Amino acid sequence: MMRIAGKTLLVWVMALSGIAHAATIHMVWEDGVNTTHSGYIIERRLNSAGAMFAEVGQVGAAVLEYMDSTASDGTSYCYRVMAFQVSDGMVGPPSNEACVLHGRCL
Repeated sequence: MMRIAGKTLLVWVMALSGIAHAATIHMVWEDGVNTTHSGYIIERRLNSAGAMFAEVGQVGAAVLEYMDSTASDGTSYCYRVMAFQVSDGMVGPPSNEACVLHGRCL
């Protein structure tokens, strides 16, 4: 987190990428800066025009990966990740999007 004019700001997540496995999609990312935050929110949308993101999971601050076992075979999804802080309800900006077709990376 950074402090600017008395406000605490969460920093972004970097280098999100995904790999499809037989039954899951494995997402990995890097923490943009060594900050104090509670964890990460993982969001997913269909890889189609107008599709909206929805939360699919959360992980703790020390975890830099997520396994999505709810992905359907042959379906293409885009993911993004955001850091969050429970104490003040803040959520950082979203990471880059990583799109994965169940079976290969796009």
